[in-house]
Amino acid sequence: MKVKSILVIDDSRNTDDLVSSTIVVARHAGLSHVNILRVIDERYLKDTARLSEAVGVAIRLIKKDAIKEAEEQLKDIKTRYEGSNIDIRYKIKCGYLNEELERELSTSDADLLITATDLISSLLTVSSEVIDKSHSDVLIIPEGTTVRYKNILLAIDGSRSSEKAAEKAIDLAKDYGGEIKAISVVDVTDEFMAQAPEEVEALVKKSKGIVEDVSGRAASEGIKAEGIVREGEADKVITDIAKEQKTDIIVMGSHGRTGLGRFLMGSVAEKVIGRSPCPVLIVRTERRN
Repeated sequence: MKVKSILVIDDSRNTDDLVSSTIVVARHAGLSHVNILRVIDERYLKDTARLSEAVGVAIRLIKKDAIKEAEEQLKDIKTRYEGSNIDIRYKIKCGYLNEELERELSTSDADLLITATDLISSLLTVSSEVIDKSHSDVLIIPEGTTVRYKNILLAIDGSRSSEKAAEKAIDLAKDYGGEIKAISVVDVTDEFMAQAPEEVEALVKKSKGIVEDVSGRAASEGIKAEGIVREGEADKVITDIAKEQKTDIIVMGSHGRTGLGRFLMGSVAEKVIGRSPCPVLIVRTERRN
């Protein structure tokens, strides 16, 4: 993956998986370092402190212990990966995750954010203007998984954003010797299917053309590729295929809306992230002026 700078958003629950996948990406990109932002959530501190009669004192003690624990864990990880020749740089912040992340992104030059499925809800609340300025793709890694690129599932719909995702998937397959399965889902209601079968048939035909085009382009680059067209709920079909095919990573676009929060919230991408058995790479579409 062609990356200039990586920012890992971490909350301790999935650190080992996040860092191991990050090292793979960083090593292939030829990076000398990666940045980790660990946020100790103020909500957790307050909720825990409420169990004590001396709330103010309890918060200070809990915060001190949490910072110490985070420092020890991240120092240990930094030591473990010293042989990778990639310097792990980390920051520990206490505050509200979405606010700390927004501050970090406002000054970061990262073009790839790596985070865990559990943290995506906080990512959604970050202002779309800040995300636009960050120019970042987002790699979401479910707990217990690591990033590989041998079996790539590309979800496409013919939009400009899915075209960017197709370019990224082809680049990944070339770089890592992977294969691509390009899937386009005709997502219509049963009622629509019953009332307008000709329209559904036209949509299926269009989807076939989309996956055939991408598969042909991949094949011209020497990449093994296959096109798949299915009918059903897009997120369910995509994640079911990912499970059946033992997919390493799902690649999909931002659907052309402005800002990360808008393209994920309430979208197919958000649902895919929640259901996916493997990492998901959301490819950001450049904003048109």
